[in-house]
Amino acid sequence: MILKRDDTFRVVFNIRTPVSTSTETVGSGIIVVTPSEDVYLVTATHVATSCTASSTVIISDQQGNPTSLRLIDFNRNMSWQHHPVADISVLPVELSVAIQPHLANRCFPVDHFHTDRTTVSRDVELTSVGFPNGLGATGLCSPLSYRSYASSALITLSRFDTGTPSDFFLLENPSIGG
Repeated sequence: MILKRDDTFRVVFNIRTPVSTSTETVGSGIIVVTPSEDVYLVTATHVATSCTASSTVIISDQQGNPTSLRLIDFNRNMSWQHHPVADISVLPVELSVAIQPHLANRCFPVDHFHTDRTTVSRDVELTSVGFPNGLGATGLCSPLSYRSYASSALITLSRFDTGTPSDFFLLENPSIGG
């Protein structure tokens, strides 16, 4: 399955965690399926570590109508698995009666991920999709997409959240967070 940019809304979600009555943390993630049909929510570790039983996952339909689901309904124990170095976490989804209907045609195949330690060619157009700073996730709901190209090979920089050295490649036109 190759997703067109117009179809990415299906696999991208917004995650919101209340901090106070007027403040919440926001993040983006994708829904992934393995060849054995195990389903996972994937997001940044700095987003996953702020999640609580009050966190919600917001998905939208093609017309932008949002559906808000409780994160705890995806995994009762909220047992995120965090990568030891990279800013990425996965949550195994428990396919309950409450969640399963919302996942139809919403899962990105894990075998489409570029997982080796090589940089994407600078000639390949890349698309970032998400809800930067929560934009597009209130009212009518739609993730934003942004196109760019790699502007470097792998380089080592410190992560902004932990200060841990990690390998990155930079984009010609940096996207905003999310």
